[in-house]
Amino acid sequence: MQGVNCVKSEIHSVLTALRIHSTSAAKTRGSAQGGIENPLVRKLKDLYDQLANTNDLSLIDTVQVFDPFLSCIVADNTNAIVTDAALQAVHKFLLYGHVTVHSFNAAPAMSNIAHSVAQCQFDATSAGEAEVVYMKSLEVLVECLRCPAGPLLTDDAVCAMVTQSFAVRSRPNISKLLRRHADNSLLQMV
Repeated sequence: MQGVNCVKSEIHSVLTALRIHSTSAAKTRGSAQGGIENPLVRKLKDLYDQLANTNDLSLIDTVQVFDPFLSCIVADNTNAIVTDAALQAVHKFLLYGHVTVHSFNAAPAMSNIAHSVAQCQFDATSAGEAEVVYMKSLEVLVECLRCPAGPLLTDDAVCAMVTQSFAVRSRPNISKLLRRHADNSLLQMV
């Protein structure tokens, strides 16, 4: 039950970020108010509805649990705040052990997480906002390796994770803090 409640809570967090900080706020409110519903909002609501029918997170396909959050991470029309909320959700699920080697479809889910975070896209209004998202993405990548399902990661997924961490570290004009955080992440990965 705790896993289901955790996911529901994170759905609310990401939906709130989408509604408040979306560049197309009118479209995220849904068709009830005359707008066209944002597909990211629809995915999150569909997952919430699916979770309403169960008390056991292990009965739900792990790929389906992560998909709405990963869609927010790779969507090119989301801003840094929405991307950060989705990254925080994924990080929390990994940190709390909601994915194990025994979870249904855990291997493809872990691969999807690694590749989605490595392809993270967002619109940042400031350098500081961008750095917060980069730091969170590094934390998610490290947690992918540490979590109970970490051994399921393919070599290709780990390579994408290390490549992304190195790309963050090599970005021009980043703060010393982010560069050291990326260095530390790379050390933990290798």
